[in-house]
Amino acid sequence: MRLVRILLVEDDVAVREMLCEGLREEGFEVVPAANGVEASELFAALGPYDLLLLDDDTPRLTGRQFLATVRAAGSAVAAVFHSGDLVLSEAERASLGVGPVLPKPATVAEVARTIRAALRQPPLAP
Repeated sequence: MRLVRILLVEDDVAVREMLCEGLREEGFEVVPAANGVEASELFAALGPYDLLLLDDDTPRLTGRQFLATVRAAGSAVAAVFHSGDLVLSEAERASLGVGPVLPKPATVAEVARTIRAALRQPPLAP
């Protein structure tokens, strides 16, 4: 059985490591990136991914900017934001093709539940 592949974009090293370890224990394959530029490179080189787990406040390229480039390239990959202070309107979430924003801090169990729920949603039209 193939593991669900997640591209995790998080600039805080401690949070990134905690999520990587915890989500791997939950049965996911996790590829970490420290910022949107690194995520773009990993998305192109190591894709496809089943889900993007994004912090919006990352250096060089924000989570929203990265997701916008992914969508502009025609990818309908599922996406979840895990961010401390990000607020997206329904219209913004619809335009980015993203579900609810999971506030920080969240437990690994909460993040895993949110990921599983996002994966059960119908895919976006490319």
